[in-house]
Amino acid sequence: MYSAKIRVHQTPTTLIRFILGLASLDERALGFDDNIYWGPDGNRRLNVNIHGVVESLPALQEAPLFFRMSIRGRGTIAWSVDYCGSRVLVKYAWRAIDRKPELEFLECVKKAGLKGVGQLIFGGEAELRRMRHHHSQLGTKPKTEVPIWISDRQYCYLVMKHWGRCLDHFTTKLELLTAFRDAIAGHRALLEIGILHRDVSLRNILLGDPNDVGNRGILIDLDLALEVGRASSNVVTDFRTGTRTFQSLRILSGGGHHNYFDDLESFFYILCWIYFCYE
Repeated sequence: MYSAKIRVHQTPTTLIRFILGLASLDERALGFDDNIYWGPDGNRRLNVNIHGVVESLPALQEAPLFFRMSIRGRGTIAWSVDYCGSRVLVKYAWRAIDRKPELEFLECVKKAGLKGVGQLIFGGEAELRRMRHHHSQLGTKPKTEVPIWISDRQYCYLVMKHWGRCLDHFTTKLELLTAFRDAIAGHRALLEIGILHRDVSLRNILLGDPNDVGNRGILIDLDLALEVGRASSNVVTDFRTGTRTFQSLRILSGGGHHNYFDDLESFFYILCWIYFCYE
């Protein structure tokens, strides 16, 4: 992916701005998130706005637990940090402003006291970044330009309860099946309060507390969730929404509306993936 062609002799200021930008010492100007930095003790630290007060929290490991590698999108990154002596998960992401915030869905989950779903501690929103040109010309290959819609994005953060590792790190068959069962139950509980997940995938199911029935498996990531009725989402299927490997055949073919049957089919493919790939 690259920008539209630039004639440097006709617009030399563009070239100069580009060079100055790359030479800048301003981390934000270079595209870095200055909320994540190296502290004076040589360890990673994160700035988190806690009820109006920005606090510096120590990361419990040098590398993030997860980061989205796509060059265009939400730029999601998640860290394990220490907060008041407890291990919590801090998630940063840029959401499209026309999409309902994950924070609001998680607040509904917290209010309803659901099990089997990620648990919010607190969260908020910070910077709003508006695109100067909404219709940006992005080339996908040499001498080819394709118009792509780029929406304004809101920088947001979530602090959530820290659960276990991804589902495929189970140690016993019983742990796998009970975690899988509770994740499905969590999905059903979401649907009962009018939330359809729409991105059921292997990485979005975590191992929970094996001694807490209902929280033995945790369904996370409501970035792509929608408010729906119990019968249907009334949203046309789109193969770009979700994780391709685990999408239902109907979504891949682009037919009908996305509903809970599509998510249940994704659960089935996750189980198949584990059965066929586990060593």
